[in-house]
Amino acid sequence: MGDIIAAFATPPGVSGLQVLRVAGEGAAELTDRIFTFGSLPGGKVADSKLPGGKVAESGKSVGRSVKALPGYRAAFGYVHALDNPAEALDQCVITRFRSPHSYTGEEQVEISIHGGQALRRMLLDLVLQAGARPAEAGEFSKRAFLNGKMDLAQAESVMELIQADTERQQQAAVRQLEGATRAALAKIKDEIYALLSALEVDIEYPEYEDFTWGQQEGQAILRKITASLESLAFGNRQGRILRDGMQVVLIGEPNVGKSSMLNALAGEDRAIVTEVAGTTRDIIELQMDMAGIPLVIYDTAGIRESVDPIEKIGVDRTLKKRREADLLMLVVSAEEPEEIAQKVRLLLDGSTKPFILLCNKIDLAEEFAKSVAWQESVEAIRKDHANLVEAILVSAKKAWGIEELKEAITSHYESLGNRGGADLVLTSARQQQLLEQALATFRQLEEDFTKLPADILATGVRQGLELLGEITGEDVSEQMVEEIFARFCIGK
Repeated sequence: MGDIIAAFATPPGVSGLQVLRVAGEGAAELTDRIFTFGSLPGGKVADSKLPGGKVAESGKSVGRSVKALPGYRAAFGYVHALDNPAEALDQCVITRFRSPHSYTGEEQVEISIHGGQALRRMLLDLVLQAGARPAEAGEFSKRAFLNGKMDLAQAESVMELIQADTERQQQAAVRQLEGATRAALAKIKDEIYALLSALEVDIEYPEYEDFTWGQQEGQAILRKITASLESLAFGNRQGRILRDGMQVVLIGEPNVGKSSMLNALAGEDRAIVTEVAGTTRDIIELQMDMAGIPLVIYDTAGIRESVDPIEKIGVDRTLKKRREADLLMLVVSAEEPEEIAQKVRLLLDGSTKPFILLCNKIDLAEEFAKSVAWQESVEAIRKDHANLVEAILVSAKKAWGIEELKEAITSHYESLGNRGGADLVLTSARQQQLLEQALATFRQLEEDFTKLPADILATGVRQGLELLGEITGEDVSEQMVEEIFARFCIGK
């Protein structure tokens, strides 16, 4: 990391400002070669001292040197051709960060210039001519990790925070950026080290007479470790949803109002709606943010027997989506109340996916909504299908029951983990996989604890500990580090 790297932290395009980052030993001296304090040539020259005139830490005048700037100080001036202040490029503001108090932990300068593609190209070329090299994808965050400014989970959360589209995605990412992952795992690791110590005593002193008590204590610690990992893994069913979106699939027979339901949720006409049954032949996808939860809602072809080859393909795709769904929305018609329970059985066809039952067109059957028949139908369905989340009377045409439907979807998401979004949610697939592997390791150890000798158990405990260490980067290969940061954007 001895070289100086440079990249724009802002995306290309016309904008008010754009920021170039320069990091590495000598970044300030490099900037001095292309930056001059004060106005553009021909204008009024600013005082040679910065506002205030003195630097508190040295008591000396700063003058016109970036290298002499204290950390976290900004200065106004202009960028120009290499060692030639007369050939001005643009007015700008530079900000100085001193090691180790910078994002990367190194000496760092940020140059803010006006937006525009021409300026962008010219400034980057200028900095490269002065001795920097282009930063690789994620190299600033990689250096921050290697310099101990953040752990690997925090580094991954930086990219997740940048890519967050919903409030809950943002909340989950910022929790990890604050170090919540490291803090949660640290408590579990303390228990693991206690267990490992007890096992080491038995390995070193096999004649120790009180080890029976130690074994019982070890089993109790192992149960506590497994329970903590299970709790963390349970909450992270939400993490996959925050990463990929909750896959919600509308299914039902033709002409029951699935497309109208999609339009009602979207608040606009996204799907064609006609009186002709079987209008929807292919899958229509809607992405939306519902109370901070990313949803991907699919309107599908109506399920029925058909000789039409195109419609049959549509039905096959519906059945495939039913298997892939996180949540099903079964749409039935209130105009056929006596057949609702039978329709649910046919639409599920043995599926154990959680589902919300939507009894649509209630505006055409308001008497049914007031009768006990609806509640009796729901009770019968709930008795046969434990995966029923909620049963709601709706009218997609008049938007009745839509808010209740949104609340049911939100409540289902909350049931998948820790309510309220305040607890740790891992959104990284890498972290989730490592957590599941560690959990499987400790579950197996708990099962075999009384059957295996202490040295074999200790080996298993160390393996589990290493898996958890990979989450935060304590035990991670150089290749894995390269793969993780290669997924980052340039300039971060």
